[in-house]
Amino acid sequence: MSPPTFEAYTKPTYDVNVKMQEPIKDYQEKPEPMTPEEPVTDTGTKCRRLLKKRCGCCRGCKAFVVLLCVVVITAGVLGIVAIRKHFHLAHKQLIKHEAVVNGRLYPEVYEVDYDHSVIKVRNAYTGLIAPADILSDYRQKMKVYKDTDNKVCYIDALTKSFEESLFQISAKIANPPPPGDVITSANPIEDKVVKKFAGKRIAKHCKGMPAYWIVDVVATDVPAPATPSPLPPSFPSTPSV
Repeated sequence: MSPPTFEAYTKPTYDVNVKMQEPIKDYQEKPEPMTPEEPVTDTGTKCRRLLKKRCGCCRGCKAFVVLLCVVVITAGVLGIVAIRKHFHLAHKQLIKHEAVVNGRLYPEVYEVDYDHSVIKVRNAYTGLIAPADILSDYRQKMKVYKDTDNKVCYIDALTKSFEESLFQISAKIANPPPPGDVITSANPIEDKVVKKFAGKRIAKHCKGMPAYWIVDVVATDVPAPATPSPLPPSFPSTPSV
C-alpha cells in the first residue's frame, strides 16, 4: 500500500515598494536678499506703504485722503467767505454830514450801499429838525421819509441820480434847498401797492406803518430855531438826497 500524498501550500508573495523618508535638514534656508525700495513721492503710495508696515493693511488710506480733502475744501470755503465779507464791507460806507439850516449845523449820518444804489440818512431831533430815517432807492427811483415819532411814512419820487447824490455828499455841500410843507395823499397806500411801485426795500423800511404819497412840496421860509416844525413835517435837507 502506497503512503498518502499531500500537496504543499505556499503563501503568495507581493512586491512592496517602500520609499525611505529623506532625512530632515539640520539647517534653515537663507532668506532671499531684499532689494531697496525705490523712493516714492506720491502721497497716496506713501500712505499705503506706511499703513501696510504698521497695520498690515491699507484700509485707512481712503479715510486719510477724504479727511485731507475735507480740510482743504473747508479752508477754501472760509477763504471765499472772508473775501466776500471784505468785499461786502468795502462797498458800504458810513459818512457823517452836517446840514445847514439858517446858519445852524444839524448832524446827519449817511449809509451808502454802492452795490444796490441805496442811501440811508438818519438824524436825531435837533431844534427845527425832527428825527428822521430816510431811505433813497436809486434803482427804483423812489425815496421814503419815515417819521419815527409819529410812526408814518411819506413816499416820493427821486429827482437826482445816485452819482449826483454821492457827489454832493463827498463835496459836503452845506447849502440845501429850503424845507417845504408836505402835501400828501388823502388815504394811506396799501402794502402791496407800496411793494409794487416803491420796491421791496422801501416796503420793508415802512413795515407796520401807514404810508402816504407825497403829492407836492411847497417851499416855505424857515423861521428861527425855536420849536419843532408841525406835522406833516417840513423836510430838512436830507430828503433832497
